[in-house]
Amino acid sequence: MKTNQLTKLVAILATGLISTFANAQTYFGVGAEYFRSSDVDIKNSSDSLEVSGGAASITMMQVIGETDAFLAAVSVGKYSYDFDGVERWKDVKEFESFFMYESGISDRWSLLGLGLVRSGYEENASFSDGLMWGAGLGAKYRSSDTLAYSFGVAYISRLEEDGLWIPIVGVEWQINDRLYLESMLSFELVYDVTGDGGSLLSAGLDYNLGDFSLGKNAAAVAESAVHPEGFGFFVGYEQAITDSFSISAVVSAQGEQKFETWSDGQKISSFKTKSGLVYGVGFEFSF
Repeated sequence: MKTNQLTKLVAILATGLISTFANAQTYFGVGAEYFRSSDVDIKNSSDSLEVSGGAASITMMQVIGETDAFLAAVSVGKYSYDFDGVERWKDVKEFESFFMYESGISDRWSLLGLGLVRSGYEENASFSDGLMWGAGLGAKYRSSDTLAYSFGVAYISRLEEDGLWIPIVGVEWQINDRLYLESMLSFELVYDVTGDGGSLLSAGLDYNLGDFSLGKNAAAVAESAVHPEGFGFFVGYEQAITDSFSISAVVSAQGEQKFETWSDGQKISSFKTKSGLVYGVGFEFSF
């Protein structure tokens, strides 16, 4: 139910930054976001759920020579799950880091290497309980100055369950002077309202995938983890205040969200929420 997660959007951020700042040697940015969901009903129950939280992030991109670039992004956040009824869990802390290296091998082809380390854990668990990792290899082909394709494969571990193999399929397309399309693990269409990058309107689809550990408590005989999953359609707006500072707002219409609890490779419980809205605000400062 989050408006933005590093694990699902940072691949787009990476390819977008490397393309956008290809003529710069270094990019460094810091940002933060806060969001709150509407109070949504839990299916087949009289309970409901509201989620709120915030995260702070640091992103660095370094161009190496004429053909290579390295990107690193780190985010820390805390999210509160407010159940009206049976309290299944409460506060969840998250740490996420993503690394990407792009190496050009010709005028049109480049190789991609990706790495991910993240941890999500509730108050009864520890950082190591929620530790996950991921890695991927791929390639990018630029068919023109305005269109590029990425493809490959990535592996992401999961808590208390076998990991996932995920295909990397992405498109970067500068449709015209103001309209830009990018997709990899998500889909986003960006429109430059003013034509100078000062006001950006975006819309797209994303997918929530971020396990977190519940650890052991008085009611649990073994460690367990929650697997949240669900799609959302978002509309966002970003406004540049200065050349280096911008603010943003987003509204996401979330479809049915599923929360499964797993332990030792077995699903032990699950519930679904009805659709609802998520509202978020944020800012970014770049150097």
